[in-house]
Amino acid sequence: MFYELCAAVAVCNHAMNMAGQELYADKIIKKFHFRPRLEVLWIPGGDMGFSRNFITPQLSRSTIIYILLFLWPHMAHGGEMNTEHLDISSHCLLGKFIPSEQIEFIEVDAAYGNKAKMYLHKQAYGAFVAMAEEARNAGIVLTILSATRTFRHQKEIWETKWNEWPFEEEHEKRALTILQYTSMPGASRHHWGTDIDINSLENGYFEKGEGLKAYSWLKIRARDFGFGQPYTAKGIDRPFGHEEEKWHWSYLPLSRKMLNRYLKKISHRDLNGFEGSSTAAKIDVIGKYVRGINKECYQQEAD
Repeated sequence: MFYELCAAVAVCNHAMNMAGQELYADKIIKKFHFRPRLEVLWIPGGDMGFSRNFITPQLSRSTIIYILLFLWPHMAHGGEMNTEHLDISSHCLLGKFIPSEQIEFIEVDAAYGNKAKMYLHKQAYGAFVAMAEEARNAGIVLTILSATRTFRHQKEIWETKWNEWPFEEEHEKRALTILQYTSMPGASRHHWGTDIDINSLENGYFEKGEGLKAYSWLKIRARDFGFGQPYTAKGIDRPFGHEEEKWHWSYLPLSRKMLNRYLKKISHRDLNGFEGSSTAAKIDVIGKYVRGINKECYQQEAD
């Protein structure tokens, strides 16, 4: 059955408080094809960067409308993610901006996060909402613990750990230890508004009980919503970088673009203004930590 998508969005209970606004078919999408009791909501013109079965009938109508409202307008022709207006200036890449003042960012609703004043890029947040709703249908709760971090926020985290060491301790050794689980300011994926920490900051949580159930689901389904795990277990395929973080997930349609631009525009000279910054080039933070991620989260981009 075909439906014209021309619905009042008052039914949507998500973060935008959109009651009374309308979603007009001619501005977003002409038609969509929905077959009850099947797995696929097929949208003509592309798969929105995900697999074609990323939406299932179990999603509520409000969630489907939310996805179409916030993700579809950002799609270019042919189903590719439209990043023409994506802010990938050096300031953005380094986290030197205020998320609440950026039109492309949105505050995480209390239904999906454990605290107020967390922000994500709208496309990343819309995809997470869809993923969280799908997980809920499987009896799994996904809660955002950390989202976008500014340079200043990352600096506070870094310098708190830096100053826990004896003053006379060799700087490079100190930096390498902190880098096991903490990025240098200016070199964190959390600056981009594309990356989130979910449910717990301990790998052990994801190895049993509800945590294992959530992680097992994410490993299979997260890619259907555009998410990948940057910091998988280190080994032959990932010899460098931060240690494994089962809680850290990245919205790849945007973060891949951000990463490629970062590697083109940012050098170790840009990593300054915090204690221990002089070690960045010696350690090769960009080469070994920014690049040192799961291959799924990194792809070459043609000039």
